[in-house]
Amino acid sequence: MNKSAHKLEWQAAEGVEGMTVREFLRSTKGMSARTLTAVKTHGALLVNNQPARMNEHLSVGDNVSVWLAEKRSSGAVPYYNFPLDVSWSDEHLWVVNKPADLPVLPGRRKSEEAPEPSLAGAVLYAFDQAGIPSAFHAVSRLDRQTSGLMPVALHAYAHQRLAAFFQRGMGEKRYIGVVYGVPKQSRGFWNGPIGRKDTSLIEHEVRENGKPARTYYEVLQEYQDAALIRFILGSGRTHQIRVHCAEAGHPLIGDSLYGRESPFISRQALHAESLRFVHPVTEEEHELSSEMPGDMLDLLEKL
Repeated sequence: MNKSAHKLEWQAAEGVEGMTVREFLRSTKGMSARTLTAVKTHGALLVNNQPARMNEHLSVGDNVSVWLAEKRSSGAVPYYNFPLDVSWSDEHLWVVNKPADLPVLPGRRKSEEAPEPSLAGAVLYAFDQAGIPSAFHAVSRLDRQTSGLMPVALHAYAHQRLAAFFQRGMGEKRYIGVVYGVPKQSRGFWNGPIGRKDTSLIEHEVRENGKPARTYYEVLQEYQDAALIRFILGSGRTHQIRVHCAEAGHPLIGDSLYGRESPFISRQALHAESLRFVHPVTEEEHELSSEMPGDMLDLLEKL
């Protein structure tokens, strides 16, 4: 196995004695059947630094190592030489601080035009420069005009497991935004199901047959006809905060799709300000924060 590939390593703790390696990886470490198959065909499995089989039984204290095969970029996303702001990183996960006006993935353009810059392209360029054998695995995505913290996995297992942790409520994503008007209640939640609008390929709305969505909010500061609000996602639907704000009658300032433009900011005033997560491999909890960007601070001064 190429040692530049991704290595996962655990020590068998009490309660797993007698388990097979397969049972340990599936039930204790949440490894998918697809990843297990990939380990058997293209990776490597070691117990106490010796080649092992999936049906071998474990004892307490055994060291289990899994080598995942390299999976580099397919080349479909053009590299983008950009000064990437990496807030946290290790060999399994990066958390990047995405600027506004940068899409996560490039849009579709005619072949004769220059490829669109993207966060994925910037991450892949950084991977290439660092010699990291990885494709782009966004665990969650931010809209083009939304800034802030976004986790990117370095391999499929980290992607799958971190996403599962978030779905189980093991972690929290907090956003801060500025809306038109002031909600009547200073805190609460919006609970409308969200689906794509029939007449649009982009726009979403609260609709009866949409997917369940819940957004918790807290008013942090009131202005004459605006409010600074913190949002916590109880689900992760496309445009969720933007749709729920608009449905409540308080669209984000500058959101031209769900509200109206503003002379004081050139995008929707929304920033992913903090991220709490359980690491997909070590299972340690981490919490990161990102300062409010300058354009939103300027907006607040003008309200």
